Amino acid sequence: MYADQTKVNGNLVTLEAYCPQIKQKVQAFYQLKNQDQQQWWLENQANLQVDFTGKINGINVPTNENEFDYRRFCETKKIANSIYIQAASPQPEKKPGLVGQLHEVRRRLMLYFARLPQPLGNYAAVLLIGYQPQVFADTLDQIRNLGLLYLFCLSGMHVFYLLLVIKRICRLVKLSQEATNLLTLYVSC
Repeated sequence: MYADQTKVNGNLVTLEAYCPQIKQKVQAFYQLKNQDQQQWWLENQANLQVDFTGKINGINVPTNENEFDYRRFCETKKIANSIYIQAASPQPEKKPGLVGQLHEVRRRLMLYFARLPQPLGNYAAVLLIGYQPQVFADTLDQIRNLGLLYLFCLSGMHVFYLLLVIKRICRLVKLSQEATNLLTLYVSC
């Protein structure tokens, strides 16, 4: 199991892993017993090998006509089964390969970005490692609804040239320096 493919939500751990018994990638769910376990899973930076006892199930089909098709979503990730883990004993992987090391680095970056002031940490996680924290999804939806995403994409150079054009137009129509400054201040806000 790769370190960056675990999610802790309250007392539930959700993870994607390869199960050698059935030779497939699976979606696993594990109910945490106490706060110490939760803290351990939240701070884990290593890829793990997990010995577990649990029940393997197929992923359910949607029960309503317009319901989200979780089975199809899992198929896109090459996941065919889910496992509900009753008991687990995770242990760090002894010698991860190159891909495993990259997953560990990504997990360390996820934890580092979570410690940064927000929303800076969330923006860094999305832009640099392609990870979108759940709390940031709500913020991103609000930004999309306000139409601010386009404004965030503008670079300072675009703003500079826009203000330069406005200043030249103001000079052509012979506006005072104070009026030009007020207009550029209004436009830049």
